[in-house]
Amino acid sequence: MMSCRNASFLRLSSFSRRLFSTTNKGPPVSIFFGSQTGKAMTFAHELRKLAKKRKQHFDAQVVDLADFQPQFLQDRGLSVFVTACFGHGEPTDNAKEFHKWLLSKDRDQEREFFKKVNYVIFGF
Repeated sequence: MMSCRNASFLRLSSFSRRLFSTTNKGPPVSIFFGSQTGKAMTFAHELRKLAKKRKQHFDAQVVDLADFQPQFLQDRGLSVFVTACFGHGEPTDNAKEFHKWLLSKDRDQEREFFKKVNYVIFGF
């Protein structure tokens, strides 16, 4: 049986072939951040700059997790989450609503929706 970690890796691996193809323009990328002190926000903006400098010129945008809407995940080719934790592992102030949504029972109904989402997570 394949572990969840391996399944995510395989899904991301097939996506990465398209991500780093030799086309002139890379896929659209949303970089979401959850930050308390500004470190994750700064890192998210640095990632955007790097994405724009690549040969493929990724269409990258930075989004505060306070502004997150689930449909953002459908509209983008890759979702990058740059998050910090606060206190004893709690979500940052701007990520509390996202965290609540992520753990909600209502989200279970959207399971099919998430099978097509390509994502990467950076944690601080």
